[in-house]
Amino acid sequence: MEVFLAEGEVVEEGVDGNILKMKSSKFLWITGVLGTLCILGALYLSFYKVQAPTVSDIKVVSDSLEIKRHAEISIGQGTSSTTIMVDVADTEALQERGLGGRTTMTENQAMFFVFSIPEPYGFWMKDMFIPIDIIWLDKNLKVIYIKENVSPSTYPESFAPKTPALYVLEVASGFSSRHNVKIGDTIKVWYK
Repeated sequence: MEVFLAEGEVVEEGVDGNILKMKSSKFLWITGVLGTLCILGALYLSFYKVQAPTVSDIKVVSDSLEIKRHAEISIGQGTSSTTIMVDVADTEALQERGLGGRTTMTENQAMFFVFSIPEPYGFWMKDMFIPIDIIWLDKNLKVIYIKENVSPSTYPESFAPKTPALYVLEVASGFSSRHNVKIGDTIKVWYK
């Protein structure tokens, strides 16, 4: 019997005297490498303890807390009306932080919250150090609810209008009465 072998193949004689054709050396080499990798993988997994990640292990990617938009707002009636500069809170991260952490606020500073859908948004005084007035506005920038002189000591109480708002303005405590801001007033906004 004549046997033709490819380069690298090995021939052995079987138990019954027949000639057996063995696999090529390349196939044997690949099989050996895969077998070694499987053994190493099994050893690694036997020493490696799989655990669910903890809160400290998870890196949260969120909106930046840097205020990128500012606006000028005209509010109030008659001689009491005024124009103020506001920081625009138009991301979830900025809205969650709000004025939290600030220790001072001047008469012409404010934060203007811009939401994507009208809802009766509730506000609380978490992380607040100064009292404020909170003014809720509808989609037409008309004042629908005012909560004056809200103190940090009211936390965790939440304040909200009975009707949906699309905007909320946080101003210095007493601002609403000093500038005669009333329900039904409309404000004007110029984004910078």
